[in-house]
Amino acid sequence: MMSVTRPPGPETTDARRHARPVRAVFLVLGTVFLGLGALGLVLPVLPTTPFVLLAAACYLRASERLHRRLVTSRTFGPTIVAWQEHGAIPPRAKVIASALIALTFGFAILFAVEPPLIRAALAAFGIVLVVWLARRPSPPAGAPVLPRVAR
Repeated sequence: MMSVTRPPGPETTDARRHARPVRAVFLVLGTVFLGLGALGLVLPVLPTTPFVLLAAACYLRASERLHRRLVTSRTFGPTIVAWQEHGAIPPRAKVIASALIALTFGFAILFAVEPPLIRAALAAFGIVLVVWLARRPSPPAGAPVLPRVAR
């Protein structure tokens, strides 16, 4: 008699829905993205938030333990929770990101790029980024800073 494997149901966690090789790929990608995000903390030209959000998404599919550690961390947790629960970016992060976009794009436009068309494209892209950031909602007042996750 042949055994029947049931598809994952709602009681199965996200990390268990993927085969072991797929989880390993997500684990490696999550670690690479987290490393890039950590570098972004000290390198002003490297963004932190997108890499940390990518790491959280990868860890969600690879390891419950690593995802929980990342989401409950004091450094990255509040940003991840605000994004996952509300699609929101904290006001302080918006200001810092907008300032860094202005600085890095401004430097590139003034000193690193010569063709006028590329300068115009960089300026337009920087403006689009800042407008997109400004239009993202902020986390609602009273939203928990760190998620309540069972350990």
